[in-house]
Amino acid sequence: MALGVFLGLVLASLLLLSLWRQSSQRRQLPPGPTPLPVIGNILQVDLKNISKSLRESLLLDSIGLPVLFF
Repeated sequence: MALGVFLGLVLASLLLLSLWRQSSQRRQLPPGPTPLPVIGNILQVDLKNISKSLRESLLLDSIGLPVLFF
């Protein structure tokens, strides 16, 4: 019983920590559309002219710091 309560508290703490980290990372980014879960912002890409819509901006997050190129 105590093990179940302990594991529940650990999982709840990890979930809250994950949500807190995601919300603090979003504040550091420039304002923009909020991505949907799993598919992100793919619905906002113009499929008829995909090269132009992807060429307009590029966001790199390879080292943990977001860098936005225009």
